[in-house]
Amino acid sequence: MKTESKMTDELVETLSTVKWTNVIDSLTPTSTFTIDPRLGVFSDIFMEAGSENFVVFLRNAIYAVMRQKYIDVDVPSTFADLKIKLQQDKIKMHKISAKHENTMVSFECVILASDVAKTYIKECKLVCPKCGYGFSVTCDNNRNIPFEKCVNPQCRETRLLPDQDTLITENIQTVFLNEPLEEAIMNSPKMFVGKIKGTNVGTAFVGQKKRIVGLFKTVYDP
Repeated sequence: MKTESKMTDELVETLSTVKWTNVIDSLTPTSTFTIDPRLGVFSDIFMEAGSENFVVFLRNAIYAVMRQKYIDVDVPSTFADLKIKLQQDKIKMHKISAKHENTMVSFECVILASDVAKTYIKECKLVCPKCGYGFSVTCDNNRNIPFEKCVNPQCRETRLLPDQDTLITENIQTVFLNEPLEEAIMNSPKMFVGKIKGTNVGTAFVGQKKRIVGLFKTVYDP
């Protein structure tokens, strides 16, 4: 029989892979992390620990992975309202709606099209071009770098700019996801626009059928 510490360590090891860190990096303090407990290493721990303990161990493992990104943040306090949902079945695209906002979903789709791969800034140092004042920042959940101004009165609130030598970037790609025709209602497939990051970039090709696991959220378009 595995100890609580052993089970948590195994969950941390699994969630530290790129497949899961991409999802965890996208979570906000009010997100819902949905997972199929029958997948891979999760199934053995789920069967041995039971559903209630499994959720506790999984939450601790998620926090452990988050601490690697949010170094100066009290993760358990900040993400205290993070919800964990056990879901054993995938959902059809036409059933995904506003009620799934900020929730992790899993569904089958067909890649309709993809944009060229790009990069975004994960971390960098913001520096005042006049006096050299600066500090390190990390992008938010929408991949935006904060707008900051210099605190030196002589610089008159000059905007801080990213120091090119300190940029830490990651690949990102826009993909257009189409509902499989056999699952659509009245032969009218639903379509989503998705973002894939890291090593997933360049793995989605037109016509491929994919199982997607990701965070469903509304993005503000000015």
